[in-house]
Amino acid sequence: MTAWEVIYNRLEDKRPKITIIEAKNDSIKPVGVQSKDVAYSFPPKIGARARILPYTHMIRWVVKNLNTEDTQFMKSKMELMGSFKAEDLNKMYHIPYPQEIYDKTYVANFAKKIEEPFKMIHGWRVLEKKFKYDKMSMYLVASLENPYNYAASMLCRLYGLPNNTKFSVEWIPLINAPVNSHIMNWPTILSDNLGTAISEYRQKRSTSTENLPPFYFSAYIMDVIYFYTKF
Repeated sequence: MTAWEVIYNRLEDKRPKITIIEAKNDSIKPVGVQSKDVAYSFPPKIGARARILPYTHMIRWVVKNLNTEDTQFMKSKMELMGSFKAEDLNKMYHIPYPQEIYDKTYVANFAKKIEEPFKMIHGWRVLEKKFKYDKMSMYLVASLENPYNYAASMLCRLYGLPNNTKFSVEWIPLINAPVNSHIMNWPTILSDNLGTAISEYRQKRSTSTENLPPFYFSAYIMDVIYFYTKF
């Protein structure tokens, strides 16, 4: 019997139930599933081979225990276990060389070119009545027409937000870029966001044990580890 047959049989023994969760870009309400429920749901555990490498436990262990130096996960003997350096993320996801660098200079130049960015974003609306922002200056993704709503949803994942129903007004330059076929420095943006999320999680863990790891970055963290793992 092969290793894969053993894994398959173990998964079958669990008798998984089929659960369908439907989410759309034009959805106004957040998906009614908590991050904890999804983190412990069966599909992610299948992907991580639950009996061999438990999904949420593995992510928690990596984020909590491994040394993080220069955007790399290092073992106790300072051996490389994973890397979320921008150049490594670029290789991992096969992202083309950036045409533009998203930084303060880029934002300042964008503001000069677009004298009234709010007028610009108003031209992206498909549902005028629903184009409202909350006290955190977050707008509804559902209020945008295609393909702006897809770009906004992508950024929600890239910034680790708990759902893809709202986007930040600060993302106007980043939403505009892919829609107009401009390749940004996405690996650097993701690397910085991962670094921030991991640092914040560790700080919270020092005061409470109830915090889950940054779940919406977990897929990226798993990729980072698998990318450097020898099988």
